[in-house]
Amino acid sequence: MNIVYINGYNGDKSKKPELISMLINRDIKHIKYIYNKTTFEEIEYQCKDADIIIGSSTGAYIGRIIAEKHNNSLVSLNPVINLEETFRKLKVKTPIFPKMQDLLLEEIIFLNKDDSLLDYTKTYDKYTTQCVMFKNGGHRFENINEIKEYLLNFINQVSLWRD
Repeated sequence: MNIVYINGYNGDKSKKPELISMLINRDIKHIKYIYNKTTFEEIEYQCKDADIIIGSSTGAYIGRIIAEKHNNSLVSLNPVINLEETFRKLKVKTPIFPKMQDLLLEEIIFLNKDDSLLDYTKTYDKYTTQCVMFKNGGHRFENINEIKEYLLNFINQVSLWRD
C-alpha cells in the first residue's frame, strides 16, 4: 500500500506526515507543495503510484484533483474546497491548479469545527456522508491522534477494494 502526503500552503516543513506515519505504523512519502514553486504536474507525477493520497488544506484540494484523474483514494484534513476564497483570506495570489470535478471518490474527510481559516460547514454540506468531525484541533489539525482508528479502517477498506 503506497501512501503519500501533500501538505497545504506554507506546510512544507510540517511534521504531520511523520506523525501520521507513526500513528498507522506505515511509511508515508511527503510530497512537498511549496507555494509558487512546485507545479501541479510535479505533484501529480510524484503521486502516480499512490494508492492513498493524504492531503491537508490546499494539499487536499490538489489531492482531490489527482484522485479524480487517477482513481486514487483520498484522505482530506480540513480540505480547501474553494481555492479563490481561501487564498483571498490569506491575502496572497491564488495558485493556478486545474478545477475539481467533484466526482464520487473513495474518500474520508476529517474536519475540525474550530478551523479559523475554513468554514467546515461548507465542506460538510457538500460531502456530508464522507465527513468525520471533531470539536477542536484547529486548521493545522493539532488533534491528529483522534483520526487513528478512522484512518486505519479506511486503509483496510482501500486494501480490500484494491485486491
